[in-house]
Amino acid sequence: MNSMALKICYQNEENNETEIMLSNEKCVYKVPQYNETDSSSISSQESQTINSSLAWMKVQKSQNSCGYPTTYCEQFRILLCRMLKQIFRNRQGLWIQTIHHIMCGVLIGICFFNMANDGTQMFNHLKMCVGLVIFFAYTQIMVPVLVYPQEVKLVKKEHFNRWYSLTPYYAALTVSKLPVQVALNIIFCTIVYFMVGVPFQVARFTAFCLIGNIVSLVSEGFGLAIGSVFSVRNGCAIGPAAIAPFLGLAIYGFDFAHRIPLMMNILMKTSFIRCGVVAMVLTIFGFGRMPLECKDVYCHFAKPDVLLKYLDIEKSSVWLEIITMLGIMFVFRSLCYIGLRWRFAT
Repeated sequence: MNSMALKICYQNEENNETEIMLSNEKCVYKVPQYNETDSSSISSQESQTINSSLAWMKVQKSQNSCGYPTTYCEQFRILLCRMLKQIFRNRQGLWIQTIHHIMCGVLIGICFFNMANDGTQMFNHLKMCVGLVIFFAYTQIMVPVLVYPQEVKLVKKEHFNRWYSLTPYYAALTVSKLPVQVALNIIFCTIVYFMVGVPFQVARFTAFCLIGNIVSLVSEGFGLAIGSVFSVRNGCAIGPAAIAPFLGLAIYGFDFAHRIPLMMNILMKTSFIRCGVVAMVLTIFGFGRMPLECKDVYCHFAKPDVLLKYLDIEKSSVWLEIITMLGIMFVFRSLCYIGLRWRFAT
């Protein structure tokens, strides 16, 4: 019968090695130099084979310092492919989302049909901008709150079994949702843009779609942060309650914008819904827009500059509001990452 040799090497923090060897049903225990062999228990040929295997194990360990069989990039690629397949195979969910965005776009377009070019509809203009941002906010917040807690349970088991690390999983999760989300938001924005009567300009339409997508991404990060920590039952209560302060700050002070205190202005900057509304107003009535149509004898807000000055945002910038929303999105998604790490550690 051929002899069998098994060697298990353990390396501690001080780089000392403990070896346990089994040869011909004899167990040999050695410390710490693995180059010294017991000739009475194991042959030189077997020792050379074992040492070669040990060296190979050390090389593999150095190449996979992350502690996983594959690198982070490979984990990200595999997870991204898996998530995209799951999304596109869920045809029922895709149809529901598509119909939802199309129907909501048509309904909002009907409610504010051709009002964006009417100088007598100033308050309806503001209602339209607030309604658009609230649509993006609530649509993307509630879906992760209702769905993601169940996924966290599965991901926790896979992470515990060391299938993949948290960082590539979270990166793949973020990227995998972009294609469908961006496509549906563009469909919604296109329907609303032309139905409400906003003059078509490439820069204006691009900014309009960009703002909608950024508000959507911020809201999704907020929903993921809630869904990563709370159960579905608790999330259903916490989600709407948590979004209420952002909504309150979004509609605060439109009729007395010039008298808003400085501290309140700073506090309103923390509301991504407020930033989205301001950016939406600047997009629709900024970019050097021509005067609106006036069917009455006098229209005070026929000139877009008058409306922007009344709201005290004539000196604001669309791109500054976008940068602010991106910063808030980074905070929310960081909270989601921290929440997942806490869930996986418990």
